[in-house]
Amino acid sequence: LLTYQVQRLCYDKYGFEVTVGIYASNSSDSRIMEMKDQIGGMIQDRHQEIGFHGLFVDFDTKYISFDIVVDFKYDSEQIRSEILMQVQEMYPGYAIDINIDTKYTSKTMWN
Repeated sequence: LLTYQVQRLCYDKYGFEVTVGIYASNSSDSRIMEMKDQIGGMIQDRHQEIGFHGLFVDFDTKYISFDIVVDFKYDSEQIRSEILMQVQEMYPGYAIDINIDTKYTSKTMWN
């Protein structure tokens, strides 16, 4: 709901459309920082061109979610499936959601 409200405000007030991502974060927990390093390291070892962010972990419900950033020229669903299997092996018993953010350019708006 908050994401939609921010997007709507930008359109109504300024006349442009924007995509907004708002993430829950629990990165102050050392266990989560270790998981971030492990998952991020695995992704970089196997898929150097893939970005990773937005990690959220709920230990009580055994839930992990994060985003991967995949260049549009790659098969993002195949990469997502490979990463999902690898994370399931690392953290058996956890429900895992991986969202795909598509990368359309290698340039930033400041280049």
